[in-house]
Amino acid sequence: LCLAALLAYTLGSGPSRANSPEGVVDRYLTAFKDDDLASLRKSSCRGDAPLLDRMDRPTSLSGGTWHLTSWDVVSTEVTDDRGYVRVTIRGAGEDGGQKAETTIFPALREEGTWMVCFSMS
Repeated sequence: LCLAALLAYTLGSGPSRANSPEGVVDRYLTAFKDDDLASLRKSSCRGDAPLLDRMDRPTSLSGGTWHLTSWDVVSTEVTDDRGYVRVTIRGAGEDGGQKAETTIFPALREEGTWMVCFSMS
C-alpha cells in the first residue's frame, strides 16, 4: 500500500511540483490549458504581472483560435538564476486541425523559486 501511494504521488497526473525551470513551465502550461489565471499568476515572475493584469483568462493569449492539448520539454539551459526551456506544444484548432510548435519559455529564479518570466531581458 505504501509503495502504491508513493508511485501515485510520484507518477501522479497533476503538474510537476519540482522547483526547477521544467517544473514551473509544466505548471504554467497546465494552468494555461485549464484556463486557470490564478495558477498562471503563481507560476509567473513579478515582471509579467502587468501582462497578466490585462487578461481575463489565459486562453485569450492564443486569440481563441486554438486550444492547448499537450506539451513535451525538448531541452533546458540554465545559467545561475536564469533558464530557458524549449518546449513542443500541441493544440487543436477550432476547425479541428492539429497544430504543433516548438518555443522557448524563459524562467527566472525569484527568491529561490523558479518562475516563467517572459519579461526577462
